[in-house]
Amino acid sequence: MKNQLALAKKEKKFRTVKEIGKAPSDLAELQERVDEAVKLKQQIHQLQEDIKGLRQGAVESLSIDPKMFNALVAMAYNNNFDQKKQECWNMEEAIDTITGGTAIASSADED
Repeated sequence: MKNQLALAKKEKKFRTVKEIGKAPSDLAELQERVDEAVKLKQQIHQLQEDIKGLRQGAVESLSIDPKMFNALVAMAYNNNFDQKKQECWNMEEAIDTITGGTAIASSADED
């Protein structure tokens, strides 16, 4: 019985757009919110294009790998340089353990 009451409380009944349309003020609010969301999505799209341009500029002028540029942007955005550095250190340690330390020496010889 308790579980049925808990489920009944959690259940949210949504109105259909047709039902919302019966109240002109609700329909106007819905339209405003949809219009605003569309504008924001357009702004996001433009900003994403701007970021692509920044990346392409870095690739052309600095010859940086686009994936590395994206990774640096992500780390700066998420402010998780220390976490990524630790993950790299953990991966290096795992590779050294598995290969007996020969993988790092081999890749260094290639440079």
